[in-house]
Amino acid sequence: MKLLLGLFCSVFSLFTMQAQNSGLSTTNNENAITVRNNSFQAFTLNKAKSTFTVKGTTTSHNWEIVSRTIAGNIVTVLNNDELKIKSINLKTASKSLKSGKKLMDKKCYKALKSEIHPTISYQLNSVKNIELIAKNSYKATLIGSLTIAGISKIITTDVKIGLKYGNRTISGFNIKGNKTLKMSDFNITPPSAFFGIIKTGNDISIVYNLFYNNKTLLK
Repeated sequence: MKLLLGLFCSVFSLFTMQAQNSGLSTTNNENAITVRNNSFQAFTLNKAKSTFTVKGTTTSHNWEIVSRTIAGNIVTVLNNDELKIKSINLKTASKSLKSGKKLMDKKCYKALKSEIHPTISYQLNSVKNIELIAKNSYKATLIGSLTIAGISKIITTDVKIGLKYGNRTISGFNIKGNKTLKMSDFNITPPSAFFGIIKTGNDISIVYNLFYNNKTLLK
């Protein structure tokens, strides 16, 4: 009897050590298994689901142009509920922005100097704060460099971050938010039409809804 009890204890101890080494903590409740992973993980932007939208006004109506061909990645580490972001990189072609109106698109590309500066890009510089607000949901303040029409500006943005789980590991991220800017900040002259009768406002709003997946582990 003592031999069987000793064998059981040895097997249980071995299982517990293996679970800890695999990055999972165990309790009596299987649903209480939580992620414990100190390795940075890279997630690639899902182009099919993500959108990057620029909204603005004119003297006659509101307008928006949308890009669905964004590229980029995010590198993070999660230890229990503590989320850290190491890097975010985004880029999209200026001419990938579409309004559904050819004349407006043409004027937009000209204003963005797309022939000389074909890419709009963003690179994270630092994270001001990240706060858990609900299960698998965070809010954060990011500071990064946004480049439009060849001009780079440091901007601060508030975002919401959602985590998606699969097989007890993070399988994806969703980051969404918006930022109000001025065209003149990037040396962009607001477009006009019909001999200046319709004028575009200087203020624009960039709205983004980004989905990431395809996890890889980084040492």
